Amino acid sequence: MCGALAALLAAASLAQPLPAAPETTTAPPVAPTPEPVGGLTADVFYRVLVGDVALQRGEVGLAARAFFEAAREARDARIARRAAEVALLGRQRMLAQESAKLWIVLDPSAERPKQILAALVASPPDKDVADVGDNADVGNVFVRRARNQRR
Repeated sequence: MCGALAALLAAASLAQPLPAAPETTTAPPVAPTPEPVGGLTADVFYRVLVGDVALQRGEVGLAARAFFEAAREARDARIARRAAEVALLGRQRMLAQESAKLWIVLDPSAERPKQILAALVASPPDKDVADVGDNADVGNVFVRRARNQRR
């Protein structure tokens, strides 16, 4: 009988209603943001796409300009890097310089844009800027430049 009474008490405690859930008020719907944070806008995406297609078609100048404009608008160091590399490939000194400067602003810890700028400043204007490779020895560029100026 004690067992039956305990079972009855346990059943009764389970049968009691649960406390009511707190009432939640529905917030007004939030307007969706036009672009996700950190994502590409339609214009930036278009410019990157134009740059890629132009590069595939051999129009390096157009590609470099498209990447530079996309990087400037998106404020993205990765796109600025691409713009600098493509501008070097296309032998466009001024655009390579602008792209490298933008890259430094967007990623101050990056060493490569500083190397590019140093090599561009140290090399004579008629020198092929495509020679500024990944393993450019900037110190030697300065030494060669100093030697050439003494002559």
